[in-house]
Amino acid sequence: MTYVINSISQEGVILTTNTTITLDNGDVLTLDISHYMPQNIDDIKLGITNRAISEQARIDSLNNIPNIIDSLPINQNITI
Repeated sequence: MTYVINSISQEGVILTTNTTITLDNGDVLTLDISHYMPQNIDDIKLGITNRAISEQARIDSLNNIPNIIDSLPINQNITI
């Protein structure tokens, strides 16, 4: 994954980065990522990395739903 910080804004103790993230599968997302009381640049990097990982997991989950649906037994008795 790669990212580019497009802009930064601050409201009180919250810093927000508008960030374009390119996921490993090539999907490109532009997101506003909030960082609560960051102490240093590493906090910002970690926040962006964690958001990228979460977005990748969300997309992977959405893509897997058809497989789950296809494997569910429909109109069958299931013993518990």
